[in-house]
Amino acid sequence: MNERIDLKNILFFCLKFMVFAPVCLVLWGYLIPTYAWLVGQASGTIAMTLLNVPVEGMRVEPMGLINRETLLVFDVVGVRDPLKLEIVLLVANMAPYVALVLSTGGMKILRRLAVLAIGVSILALTHIIFLSALFAMGKSQVLETLGQLFVTLPFLLWIMLAFWRNLVELIDSAANQDKDAS
Repeated sequence: MNERIDLKNILFFCLKFMVFAPVCLVLWGYLIPTYAWLVGQASGTIAMTLLNVPVEGMRVEPMGLINRETLLVFDVVGVRDPLKLEIVLLVANMAPYVALVLSTGGMKILRRLAVLAIGVSILALTHIIFLSALFAMGKSQVLETLGQLFVTLPFLLWIMLAFWRNLVELIDSAANQDKDAS
């Protein structure tokens, strides 16, 4: 593995990220109501079928500048007040992930598309699981803590998916050094 740090490549990555991040955030803002509807449908269906929660309806209330205050609202039979969630707090991790992947140099187009598809799918699945867990657990400290972990998830996925080959080389190199030392 090349140990040399190329400052020019790092600065170029940072420059690309500074361009892609705001673009992705604005574009994602416009997509949030549609995405919220999709994850709302999926998590509501899971709540009804697997958790036996009588979800009567689900709606999205787009609000705020670039939909930054959009609410995902679930009406549950027998519950007076609907479950209202500021969906942006949960799904804001999608735009940075896309910006990181788009900013990363050295990836061919098919690999970049695969890294995007896998990462976006994993993020979407975590959003659906989190929303479904809300029906089972309510707004608990555990779920709030898990929600905080979602902040780091795009970065972990980016490292794991975009740099998998480098990670495997690093792990193999460390394992070989351990064998040599013993």
